[in-house]
Amino acid sequence: MRLSDDIRKTVVFIGYADPADPSDFTCIGTAFLVGHNHISHLVTVKHVALDLGDDPFSIRMNDGDGGCHHLKVEGTTESHLTWHFHPDPDVDLAVSALRFDARKHGADVLHLPSEMIMQAWQIEDNLVGIGDMVYTVGLFKLMSGRNRNLPIVHTGNIAMLPGDERVPIHDWEKPKGRRWVEAYLVESQSLDGLSGSPVFARPTMELHFSDAKVAIAPHQKLLLLGIWQAAWDAKPDEVLASGVGRNVKVPVGLGVVVPAPKLLELLEDPKLKQERKDKQEESLTEETATLERTTVGQRTTAGNPTHLEDFNRLLGAAAKKPLQAD
Repeated sequence: MRLSDDIRKTVVFIGYADPADPSDFTCIGTAFLVGHNHISHLVTVKHVALDLGDDPFSIRMNDGDGGCHHLKVEGTTESHLTWHFHPDPDVDLAVSALRFDARKHGADVLHLPSEMIMQAWQIEDNLVGIGDMVYTVGLFKLMSGRNRNLPIVHTGNIAMLPGDERVPIHDWEKPKGRRWVEAYLVESQSLDGLSGSPVFARPTMELHFSDAKVAIAPHQKLLLLGIWQAAWDAKPDEVLASGVGRNVKVPVGLGVVVPAPKLLELLEDPKLKQERKDKQEESLTEETATLERTTVGQRTTAGNPTHLEDFNRLLGAAAKKPLQAD
């Protein structure tokens, strides 16, 4: 099924820009924007945030004129971007409450409403299952875009649900180590640069007919299944190895996805909640100052960067009632 172009507008690229040549941008990973409690959040995986360290980097966001904006971050020690990590060290996830309004900078972006994030009870009620269709939206390094971001969409299906056994992956803090993480396995094309990408699921629904027949069809609504963490790789087979060499590894078509409830847990982390509160107070102060300078009757939206109309454009996914299992 077709995926709305608006979903792609939630995705941004993280990397390094050449000050002398704005078109020269080195992408290192994917991130996406989430609106939660009227605050904009940047979401990616922890290992991308750790790779950035405290060095300056840029967030590249498309504009509405066919170009892009580079929002430069002067290191994460600056007040406008602070990474928050999940309290469980085995959860590869990083979130920052943004202290700037990307839309005010002219960025043509949308914020994924937190209502689209799949909750634990929805997983327990089997709202999604093995074989359900998924979409991963993120960076393809060979075609990242010279003048603007070109997020591409990989399609696939859920291959394994989080269960009793954890998934082995490379340790992102110890290059030669290994960790076992709670994750989905998604069968899909897996390429370098997808780390931090949102992974959406389209739940299956049953259609019941009067003659007791039952048909299975994909639901029209999407949910955020999780965040692309890593891909499994292996040594190439004999035919491929003859062309590229035997000391390389290639993707095996399976991706490891951090479950979406982990993102909800992080969004409600006490430190992040406090930063969100501080930002709301700052926005309120800015809005009050703006109102004092404007003509009576004019209104400002400085305190709400995640506009409601944005939510309604995301395939109607900001519906007030959560999806129920059929």
